[in-house]
Amino acid sequence: MKIYGDYHTHTIYSHGKGDIRDNVLRAVEVGLKDIAITDHGLHHVVFGLRKRKIVEMRKKIADLKSEFPSINILLGVEADIDGLGGTIDVKEEERELFDVIVAGYHKAVWPNRFSDFFTYHYSSVYEKVFGAPTAKMRARSTDAYVKAIEKHPIDILSHINYGLGVEVKPVAEACAEFGTYLELNGKRINMTRDEFETVLSTKVQFVADSDAHFPNKVGDTSYVEKYLEGYNIEDRIANLYSTPDFRSRREK
Repeated sequence: MKIYGDYHTHTIYSHGKGDIRDNVLRAVEVGLKDIAITDHGLHHVVFGLRKRKIVEMRKKIADLKSEFPSINILLGVEADIDGLGGTIDVKEEERELFDVIVAGYHKAVWPNRFSDFFTYHYSSVYEKVFGAPTAKMRARSTDAYVKAIEKHPIDILSHINYGLGVEVKPVAEACAEFGTYLELNGKRINMTRDEFETVLSTKVQFVADSDAHFPNKVGDTSYVEKYLEGYNIEDRIANLYSTPDFRSRREK
């Protein structure tokens, strides 16, 4: 699958293996027109982006834009949905620091409040041990996702169901209503076929991303292409031929 832009890539500023330059070089090599550098949010315990590094990252991107004018380089973030109230670890005043906001759930994240561990994050622990969350846990997680989409200008919702099970239909419907793209992740798609077909029954639009942690994986959506065999949904994948209409840009 050939994509126009890859809007979910990691670097050494979180737990990717290459620098920003390495990702950009690979993006140019494979013919991308856009690339976003989206390291982990500020509350990730182990791999979170350090706010003091953002100026340094901006400087590198500015230099690379001069060197490689054929590609648009965006500084983004993969924020964490970190609380039952739909909070994310990018504050409102920090949004202007980023060109693209990707958001999802990751296990090693500080809860927004201490109580959120028991009402939200514990669901991930339970799911890891027992294989699936309870219906009540799934409902709570779904509510957190929907609230996050409602409250924040999230451009792309990353790897749904990874680490935290949700009801996919209300989440997809919220994405469609508020203009958030649902990611088709190049490393993992944690939806059963029934769940994916439920998502397709909504009006949600998609973005196919690599979620590259190694530079040689930038632009690689071969897993997505394989997953989509038998589905004709090219018209719903926003980054095949142009830059998606990102919500956070519209709301600035």
